[in-house]
Parts: sequence; C-alpha cells; structure tokens
Amino acid sequence: MGTVIDSFRPPAHIGAPGNRGWEYEIQLDTPVVAAGAGHVRFAGQVGVSHYVSINHPDGIRTTYSYVQDIAVKKGDVVEQGDVLASTQGSSFHFGVIKEGDYIDPAEILPRSSAQVRLVPKESVIAQRL
Repeated sequence: MGTVIDSFRPPAHIGAPGNRGWEYEIQLDTPVVAAGAGHVRFAGQVGVSHYVSINHPDGIRTTYSYVQDIAVKKGDVVEQGDVLASTQGSSFHFGVIKEGDYIDPAEILPRSSAQVRLVPKESVIAQRL
C-alpha cells in the first residue's frame, strides 16, 4: 500500500515541469500489478530507471515507473492484477495516457484507490471511458 505524495500536475508544454501521473510513497519491493488487461507495449530501462507500459483494449495506456525485477516483456498479454514488476525504492509513479496525452489517473480510477493500493482490484478503466 502506498500514499500519493504528488498528484497529477500537467506541464505547460512538452519538457516543462509537472507530474504526468501519481507518485506514491511506497516500500521497496512492493509488487506492481496491471491496472487492467492488455498487451505489454514496453518493459525495460529508460534513463536510470525501469519502466513498464501496457496498452489496454479501450485505447488507454498505463505506465509504471521506478520499478525493478520486471516480470513481463514486450508483447506479453497480461490480465488485471498480474504482477508486472516490483518497486525499486521509496517512490513509484503511475501514469495514464489517452489519445497520446497524459491524463489525471483520477479520470479512470476511483480517488480512494490512490490511498488504498497501487491499482484497483476491480477494473474501472473501461467503465470510466
């Protein structure tokens, strides 16, 4: 379980400061699970961190940053709740992309999920869009 310590703050333009999702304060080695079923778009290193991205059937893409021990690879099919990786440190970032733009995860996830768990156990992605 983690607490959101930095909420969505859209940047003014590409490259500008902001937060393109929710950043959680989390324990090291916490399992990170898929928010919904989909295909792994990317799983690997970006800069000095590791990252997983999932394409969901409804056109939403979810991103999971600051992870380690990645358990999936590009092209894998995942179901909601499948373990993707584990957290690599004391923070974890969850992002949501719709039509090429990062959106506030609150648009697809109940706000209570931000305080209770990394991702909801019940699928709400398709229900919200």
